[in-house]
Amino acid sequence: MSAEATTDHTLKFLPLRSFIYNDFWHKYVEIKIDIDRLDDSGRPILGNVALKNAASTTLEVACSSFNSKYQDDSLQGFRCKGILLNHNTLESFKMCDKNLLLRKQALQFYHDLMKQERIKCSADLVHFLLLSFADLKTYKFFHWFAFPVPTELTYKHNGELTIPSDLNEKLRDSIAQFIYQKPMPNEPFFMYHTNNGIKLLSEYIQHHDIDANFRDENMEKLYFCYFDPSDEVGWHLRQMLTYLVVSSPALAEQGIKCVRVTGSTAAELQLSLMTIDLPKHVPVNNLTLWAGWESDRNGKYLPRLSTLNNSMSPASLVENAIDLNLKLMKWRLVPTLNLGTIKRTKCLLLGAGTLGCNVARSLMAWGITNITIVDCGKVSLSNPIRQTLYRFEDAENGGKLKATTAAERLQEINPAAVNNNEHKLFQWLK
Repeated sequence: MSAEATTDHTLKFLPLRSFIYNDFWHKYVEIKIDIDRLDDSGRPILGNVALKNAASTTLEVACSSFNSKYQDDSLQGFRCKGILLNHNTLESFKMCDKNLLLRKQALQFYHDLMKQERIKCSADLVHFLLLSFADLKTYKFFHWFAFPVPTELTYKHNGELTIPSDLNEKLRDSIAQFIYQKPMPNEPFFMYHTNNGIKLLSEYIQHHDIDANFRDENMEKLYFCYFDPSDEVGWHLRQMLTYLVVSSPALAEQGIKCVRVTGSTAAELQLSLMTIDLPKHVPVNNLTLWAGWESDRNGKYLPRLSTLNNSMSPASLVENAIDLNLKLMKWRLVPTLNLGTIKRTKCLLLGAGTLGCNVARSLMAWGITNITIVDCGKVSLSNPIRQTLYRFEDAENGGKLKATTAAERLQEINPAAVNNNEHKLFQWLK
């Protein structure tokens, strides 16, 4: 969608796009197995609205998205809040009412927001929902992002305007000093007052008496500024305008001057001005229709699929699958079991016959990967039928050494196992 005016001058918004780094899912697997388990109530996460210029504004999530405070200098941008809702079955992921879920989450967001005295930073207005199902056995992740906005609220604009020459240079210098300072403020939305310079939204909007917001302000002196790295008017502006409608009745059915800020560096800074007409004030509870589910590149509204199989070695996949099975057994059968202690245990196995083979496999099934095998015998033709680590070819030509063969076979079953071959010890003692 473009920001060009239609015949009725309705403002159109370019939807946000999402990008998930692989380490996000790797980290979530750990959290799901060790902490969340079967809890599907939702987990707060953080996203990053990328500063880099692109066709669409992009929200990124990485392993640092699970931190209580976002500290990832590798991702430059504004940090915003969201929630990860993971379903425990693929069926429940597919069958849940997406529209009802979107409305429920949006209303909860605004209820929580308006309980605060005022917003802590304007990036909090860019809120998102990540719906998912994580198949931990195959490392496949079905997911769908949403950036909720009410469809009942529409906005008019009068096209791009020329910034007054006496204001342009001062406005440009003030914005450049504010946005590109280090550390960069987490304020994609802010105000500019012709007399007082840059101001934060929180300096004008409080939540305990919303009727007072902007009531006594000279709106001719105020400009609403927003950072937008995309080619056209971004979806996140729509989220900010929703906040103005809900929190500031004094602005109802008025035109506000908006300055669009683009450029990932001060040298690339560009400004454009337009007037946006806000609709009448509507209490958030009266907003019943919400949109914001992300479409794919073909414009279809469908979940996406990510897989980590191609980025993981076969040995890692085996080890993680074994750990998953053990933790599932712990959840259901022995919650107090210390799997870490078991995994670090070193075992000495005396004999690799019928009992020894089965004991070795049982030890590995419980996560023990450091096994020393002591056996001076060789595989005979009668062994493979009873001793599960040997095959017929191991008994040919006089038979292979049992300790060596058992160790090799255990490593074939689980490449992460550390098998210490000690068959020479018995030969020396003999």
